[in-house]
Amino acid sequence: MKLRRRYQKLQYEYPYNEDLDEHLVTAMRRMAEKLAYLAKRRIDLIDEAQKTLQELDVLEAMQDPYVVLGFNRHISGPPNPARQSIIDMSILYLGCRIEAAAVHLLTLPRTEDWPRAWFINLSLDMRHLTYLLPSAVSQMSHSPPLPACFDLYSRGNWAEAAFQNELRRIPIAAFKMVDNVPKLVPEWTPESHNKYDGFSTPWWLDGGMDYQSTSDGLRSGGLTAVARAYFKNLWPTDRSPIAVARDSIREQNIAVQIERLKQLEITVERLTRQINHIFSRLIALADTIDISGII
Repeated sequence: MKLRRRYQKLQYEYPYNEDLDEHLVTAMRRMAEKLAYLAKRRIDLIDEAQKTLQELDVLEAMQDPYVVLGFNRHISGPPNPARQSIIDMSILYLGCRIEAAAVHLLTLPRTEDWPRAWFINLSLDMRHLTYLLPSAVSQMSHSPPLPACFDLYSRGNWAEAAFQNELRRIPIAAFKMVDNVPKLVPEWTPESHNKYDGFSTPWWLDGGMDYQSTSDGLRSGGLTAVARAYFKNLWPTDRSPIAVARDSIREQNIAVQIERLKQLEITVERLTRQINHIFSRLIALADTIDISGII
């Protein structure tokens, strides 16, 4: 916005009089204060609009971040919704399995009651989950939900005692993966009143001294069948519900940001009209008196 005024030297019939023109000066000062406030408000709204545009760019880039970075989007090949769905199902199953084991361990009255091979077995499932994540990220350009203890495990090489101490610091309420399954697969229900039932070979319940062979079987191709059975063959095979939920949230956020931009545009236009109106009135008042004696 540019405000212009053609300057023309005026011949003042009456010079400025401090007593007689006080009301005019007071009005001009109030108008100048209002003008300064509106101008600052307009600048702030324009800055907010710029930030909203940046957030909108980020949301749109989330769909295809590899293109934004200049890389091929799908590192492991072209998009395959069916394969994406299987990967997501396997990751969610492993995550729920790890969560069930961790919650069981944390609810035992004494650490002496934990299975002797708990750390080895939990590490097997954690490593298996770690192996699956690159495929998920490269195919879907996002990180799927993970159990509350996964971030802790992924920080480095742990000794059993040190990891046990840190694991016990995580509150039970932080483990919510199983609770989110019905949101992704509405028809699914837990195996029993205990939401952590239904896992095959639950080493955390039976001791799991020979879990290594079972883990090797899952890693060599048996995980898909076990995961499908856990979800009672209700997991969609055409497209992952995790991807559907992610895209739905992203589209909702985009719609909110676009609506916000529209409202900002309306407000900025209104402020611009107010600024032009007050500025023209202020100039008109200034032309009625010789303000050189005021400045």
